[in-house]
Amino acid sequence: LGIPAEPLFRSPCAYTALGHIHKYMAVDSARNIHYSGSVLQYSFDEINDKFVLTADIDAQGCKNFRKIPLKSGIKLKKLSADGLERAQSLLSENTSFYVELELAADRPLTRAENRELRLRFPNLVSLKLSLKGIEAFSSAGRRGLSRTDLLRAYYSEVYGGEIPGDVLALYCELMEELE
Repeated sequence: LGIPAEPLFRSPCAYTALGHIHKYMAVDSARNIHYSGSVLQYSFDEINDKFVLTADIDAQGCKNFRKIPLKSGIKLKKLSADGLERAQSLLSENTSFYVELELAADRPLTRAENRELRLRFPNLVSLKLSLKGIEAFSSAGRRGLSRTDLLRAYYSEVYGGEIPGDVLALYCELMEELE
């Protein structure tokens, strides 16, 4: 449900504040039409500093626009670490932020390591694991694999081991029912 832009540009308003877009944006500074932006960081794409835009408005229009930085709230931060030990060190140093961590490791994390990270660092909200020396499981590499082989590869990558036989059997049974 968009609104046409043309009426905004003809408007006699001293200031027009638009919403929904999370990042501040001046649509037309000469006519004082702005997206105010969100006062909170809602995703890791919004790591930029947040602020409130103020202005003096009188019969002659708007003047003295000011950006007042917001200091409260928990900010988002992206971190990268090479190895679990470095990741833990970085997380310890950044407990005042909600963190998205990109972790390069030689092997997948075990369930216990993953659980320990999450319990020890409740500020860790996103963990992206990349395995060193292993090429990404690309769509080209997956193309010729059966569903069962895809599940085996996925399980191995995520849990670092072979999928239990009973889980694999249940998966195969469910896939047969769906076909």
